[in-house]
Amino acid sequence: MNEFDIKNMILPKGITGFAKPSKDEKSLLTKEILSQLIKNIKHNSFIEFIRFQEIEASTNYYKLTLSQYNKEIKILINGIFPLYCGVKNYNWQELEFIHLSDKIISLFPEPFNYLKPCILEKNIFQKEEYLANLDKYELKQIKYWKSKTFGEVIFNGYD
Repeated sequence: MNEFDIKNMILPKGITGFAKPSKDEKSLLTKEILSQLIKNIKHNSFIEFIRFQEIEASTNYYKLTLSQYNKEIKILINGIFPLYCGVKNYNWQELEFIHLSDKIISLFPEPFNYLKPCILEKNIFQKEEYLANLDKYELKQIKYWKSKTFGEVIFNGYD
């Protein structure tokens, strides 16, 4: 299995952005999926769309900024797989994962998967199989950058 297995936390090859996912991968993030997400957000009545930022050279994720009750909501979307989370700020070296409200989560259509802070803060070295599908170059990057959690791997600033 090469798609992100949330239940078992097995990371798929390519999730870091440093290896190509398997050719038969069916759960990749596409421009069409992103367009549908932006359309959903822009056509709702309770959240304001602020901006969508493309992936930067040193990160593997998109940045989505929304507003509700005059409060900015920052969201990261993995650039390879339709996985997203809430963050306190966009500085990849100081990512602090936060919970998103059910209303915000409801804006994300299938096939998106919301990753809660308790998942993202989990240690990737607890079980060997968590990293079993990753490419050797991905494993090298994890070691080099001293990544310890799922969040640091799934939403990384490796350059």
